[in-house]
Amino acid sequence: MKLLNFPIGTSDFEKIRLHQAEYVDKTPLIAEILRDEREVLLFPRPRRFGKTLNLSMLKYFFDLRKNTKHLFQNLMIEQLPEFAHINRYPVIHLTLKDVKADTYESAITKIGMVIAELYTEHAYLLESDCLDADGKAFFAAVKGVRATEGQLEISLHALSRWLSAHHQTKTVILMDEYDSPIHAAYTEGYYEQLIGFMRGFMGAAFKDNSHLFKGVITGILRVSKEGMFSGLNNIRVHGILSNDYARYYGFTQEEVDGLLARVGRQDLREDIRRWYNGLQFGALDIYNPWSIISFFDDHLEFKAYWVNTSDNDLVKQILAKSSSGLKADFETLVSGGEIVRNIDEFITLPELFANEDVAFSLLLFSGYLKVTQKEIVDGAYRCTLQIPNLEIKALFKKLLKSFFNTKTYSIDQYSALLTSLVTGDIEVFQKLLSHYLLACFSYFDATQKEPERFYHGFVLGLLVSLQETHIVKSNKESGYGRYDVLIIPKDHSKLGTIIEFKVVDKKSEIAQGIVKAFKQIEDQQYRIELESLGVSKIQTLAIVFCGKQMKVVVR
Repeated sequence: MKLLNFPIGTSDFEKIRLHQAEYVDKTPLIAEILRDEREVLLFPRPRRFGKTLNLSMLKYFFDLRKNTKHLFQNLMIEQLPEFAHINRYPVIHLTLKDVKADTYESAITKIGMVIAELYTEHAYLLESDCLDADGKAFFAAVKGVRATEGQLEISLHALSRWLSAHHQTKTVILMDEYDSPIHAAYTEGYYEQLIGFMRGFMGAAFKDNSHLFKGVITGILRVSKEGMFSGLNNIRVHGILSNDYARYYGFTQEEVDGLLARVGRQDLREDIRRWYNGLQFGALDIYNPWSIISFFDDHLEFKAYWVNTSDNDLVKQILAKSSSGLKADFETLVSGGEIVRNIDEFITLPELFANEDVAFSLLLFSGYLKVTQKEIVDGAYRCTLQIPNLEIKALFKKLLKSFFNTKTYSIDQYSALLTSLVTGDIEVFQKLLSHYLLACFSYFDATQKEPERFYHGFVLGLLVSLQETHIVKSNKESGYGRYDVLIIPKDHSKLGTIIEFKVVDKKSEIAQGIVKAFKQIEDQQYRIELESLGVSKIQTLAIVFCGKQMKVVVR
């Protein structure tokens, strides 16, 4: 089998081209950016979807300090009229991906170091007539990491002004992962402070900057409600719901088919779709590029590549702090189902745990969900969402399972809990479930208006790892009503389970709750669905909660 020379971990366009590494041609992006009437373009995309490589490509194309025509030889841009723009503009190229700090002061210091590197790169300006004495003093302060916050806020604008004056042409500004510091600020508790700085920093560089030819910004999210881009009327945002520029981040079906043909393995087309396709950018199905190049580099082994390249902190927080209703939605998604949610393109992180739509919007824009249908209702998107592929489904299972591994509750105990349930050892099941409820209750809040929904979602989260051997359903019709949880063994000769939840206010009411649960199971004939599938061994469970106390009874 012929192997492809993919540059794993390399996002520098020049290195890829000089080493004759595999490159999926995205150079028409250059032409589209030049044709776009807006000065500033923001491309929010999931991590490792080609944002950094595309910015590197733009840098080598526009930068006037070096002749780079040889890097674009035999690529599509070479045949387009926009190729005439090559090596015509000064370029400011920076990334904020490593600006992750515990405190606001540390974050500002790190941003200062990033800008200092830029000023060092363009230190030749100190010999230029475009800088007067004050300008040279400002330049030296920034370059020496001695700049004040006020100087840092206007540092990109000042550099673009001097570059344009020196080279007698406007400047291109390329900023990668602008929102990385914002994520860290939210996690560490200095969000509002940093947003204030970033508003001035971004505004000075991209708003009403007469020295700017084109600005291209990338990140994962569109962070706008805080006013970071307020008044920036020369910006256009092209997110994953937009049809424009959809094909330039990630791989299209045509591109993946071409790679499979080159190694003579077109027979893997459907398997590779199931594992790594499924994301929807605009109207296009898009493959995860990191997973694809890793798959080819790893001798066509189907593994979870992309989901293991990050700590997935925000996703973990969403799952850990989610409400019962949100947990039920996750159960539906992991089971292969769909949910419908309002999607807000303007992410506000402080609303993440107060507004479930914001949580699902973040998961969508971060690449963990896909849109199967969308419509505009009252001026906003209402989308049908689904887990896009096997790789991401595996991640959700892994993350949910990780929450059951605490100092007082191990993965082995969690596995024993599931085994005891599906084998009918309810005495052990109750003991382990009660232990977990006491050990991990800090993750949850049972004081909601609908406590039964909380406990329902709590148990559904526990059951997610049964998906390999069982089908777990909740709130579905069977007989004359809707059961709480139905566990169907894929091997119909094994034990099936019906669970009905009840919540009582007093310990003395637990017995009455058990009676009500079994009466509901019998009256509504919840056994019908299992029996119709040929499952003859059936256990019915009444689980009654009273605060942190619970009772499980089986029949």
